[in-house]
Amino acid sequence: MNLSKIHHIAIIVSDYEAAKDFYVNKLGFSVIRENYRPERKDRKLELSVNEHTELEIFAEKTA
Repeated sequence: MNLSKIHHIAIIVSDYEAAKDFYVNKLGFSVIRENYRPERKDRKLELSVNEHTELEIFAEKTA
């Protein structure tokens, strides 16, 4: 098997704001979109890593 690219990677985090700060402000990834999903009680942040790859950050469900 020969992989030519990766479309997206998903990461579940416990601290949404710290993760956003790290990936956006420290690593320089750009925000594609940010959503609160009430049906799942979580937050989702989609970031552009490069022209082919996205990183999806999910915050753990809140109480």
